[in-house]
Amino acid sequence: MPDYALFLKCDGNSKKGNFEENKKPRKPDTRYWDEVRVVAGVVTGQNRRSNSDARKIELVTPKTGTGDRVYFAVATDPAGTTLLNMSFMCGIHLGVKGNKATVASPFRQGGEIQAHLPNSTTFTTIRSWDGVEFQAIGPYTIVRDPSAADEECVFHKLTIVATVRSSAGTTREFSYDPDLDIELGL
Repeated sequence: MPDYALFLKCDGNSKKGNFEENKKPRKPDTRYWDEVRVVAGVVTGQNRRSNSDARKIELVTPKTGTGDRVYFAVATDPAGTTLLNMSFMCGIHLGVKGNKATVASPFRQGGEIQAHLPNSTTFTTIRSWDGVEFQAIGPYTIVRDPSAADEECVFHKLTIVATVRSSAGTTREFSYDPDLDIELGL
């Protein structure tokens, strides 16, 4: 199954707490999903970007075997800004009528539901399609919802939080809450 990453950029000098918005929605450059490939231990984006503000990514869990894998990646700006830690939370998307999700999260750790990954400080470097280096957590394997039927879609909501130290030494937090849709049994 493929690997994907949610790429997010933040301006360490911003006092708003939001990851940067895409300048061109049809050519997302600061908040987007992309397929990534791992070759000889190097993870790189494939320039198949999907605007995470406008379109949800649809990940897959097959009838048998393992599902897609996900990284969460952050790039900081300006030079001298440092990513200190990153965490994510996941829950059922209650805003979707007819959502077939029965568990809070498609992520597991030791067989148990992983709805919150607290403050990871260990990162993998991912080079984006345009050569920018992102620091990422993951990959996390998508696990099939145990009660949903084949060819259904389950809907989850994520919250990603990153803590950075600006070039001036100020510690700031940034957050983003994209949708995560998962096709079952394809």
